[in-house]
Amino acid sequence: MRYPRRCINLGTAAIVFLMLNGIACSQNSITESKKEIPMTLLSTYPVHYANSLRNSRVPVTSTAKGEIEWRTSFENSRPENIIRLKVWEDHVVLEMVSEFLVFAPDGKLLFSRPKRFNSMIAGRNGSLYYETGECYLNQLDLNNELKMEDAPLPAVANKDFRMTLFWPMEEQFIIAAFWPGHEPEEKPVAIWRNAVYGKVMAREGSEFRRMQKADPIFIPGLNRLVFGLDEIISVDVEDSEETSSFAWPVTQVADWCASPEGMLFISGMADGKKTVAAISLSGGKGWGCDDFPDNLPWTVNQPPAAFGDQGVYLFSGKDIYAVSNGKRQWQVTAQTDVTQGTSLADDSLLVSAGNELIYLSAAGKAVFSLVLSDHIRTAPVVDSRGHVYIATEKELVKIR
Repeated sequence: MRYPRRCINLGTAAIVFLMLNGIACSQNSITESKKEIPMTLLSTYPVHYANSLRNSRVPVTSTAKGEIEWRTSFENSRPENIIRLKVWEDHVVLEMVSEFLVFAPDGKLLFSRPKRFNSMIAGRNGSLYYETGECYLNQLDLNNELKMEDAPLPAVANKDFRMTLFWPMEEQFIIAAFWPGHEPEEKPVAIWRNAVYGKVMAREGSEFRRMQKADPIFIPGLNRLVFGLDEIISVDVEDSEETSSFAWPVTQVADWCASPEGMLFISGMADGKKTVAAISLSGGKGWGCDDFPDNLPWTVNQPPAAFGDQGVYLFSGKDIYAVSNGKRQWQVTAQTDVTQGTSLADDSLLVSAGNELIYLSAAGKAVFSLVLSDHIRTAPVVDSRGHVYIATEKELVKIR
């Protein structure tokens, strides 16, 4: 369905006024985890995130042994244009800065589409949802046919607003956006909306006129949207009520993620030491660990990757750490700097480090290591059959 643009062309100033005034515009053994993570393909630039929890975890396991099944070249003039990979209905989606490419399971390129610069795409209902360059929402099926075109995007009034979260559901979606402000007297604004597809006016929503330290997290099983502002604020998306607010457990925030049960894992600095902290949505019942060397910062744009009930994987320089219940379980050092990692349902871990793909067991033991000819630009992703995909600067690679 195509939505006429006049239905939301109220003028940028009018939409900004509505939004800013609160009017809804629409080497120890680690215990195996048996909890399921909701399967979706939500992600936020510039790293692959498996879901709205900002957690680089996918609810599948891998049977890969490190053998290349196929590799497909693609045109790309600049390596930094590559953002991330997704698995969509066992097809592979390569996201680039201003477009995305969809490949069949055999590696054949099916089609490509333009999108808004640095914007996210998400999979749900057998479709891909993506933001156009004009700040509208499109819905696309596997036949490259638009099921919805130029639909309203409450919370994204213009290109100054950066979408920070998009969670599609059957009939509605959760969206969050951030506007940093351009003048000293302009306060930054973090906005969220609970909206129905195609509707200008949102069902619920609110905004915070504060600086944002970390992009928001949505915990679908609890209907909680968690904002990382000057403090942590949890909101019920069904009635817009704040359910809790509390101080950060670290003094400098690097990144964060959440478990489906609502435990928050935050990497950063505290008392001059590199730290990871766990804290509940009420602000308590957590732990902290600073048993790390301070010579290198946490890897940029890679959040903690949760495993089990109380564990996270963390990355710093060449080092990979497993921490559970406040204690460091093991450490593995790669040959080159680790850029991204993806934890799997059995708590194993896939890591991109330079031109090397490393697969570690839950105990930190090497399952395989695969060296490619070019630098790996994406976090590893896994399809429902356990195959692994990565994208280098020049090609898409499937590993079995």
